[in-house]
Amino acid sequence: MSGSKYTYGDSVQIRENAPDRFRPVEIASVFSIDECDNDVLSKHADAELGEYVYGVEFKDGRDTQLAERWLDKT
Repeated sequence: MSGSKYTYGDSVQIRENAPDRFRPVEIASVFSIDECDNDVLSKHADAELGEYVYGVEFKDGRDTQLAERWLDKT
């Protein structure tokens, strides 16, 4: 997606200061990229409207969606 910091398949680390539900310091792989365009996604992913939201999968197979600001590239 044009303008997003990460792309499909990128390895990312959840930032240490991310909310616990996002599994801080763990490594994950990007599998989806969306722009936050509604209040439901905003609350679920802790994202501002217009901010990129990434679906990431952890090594144990679990996944989550979170705002770009909670990610760092590994």
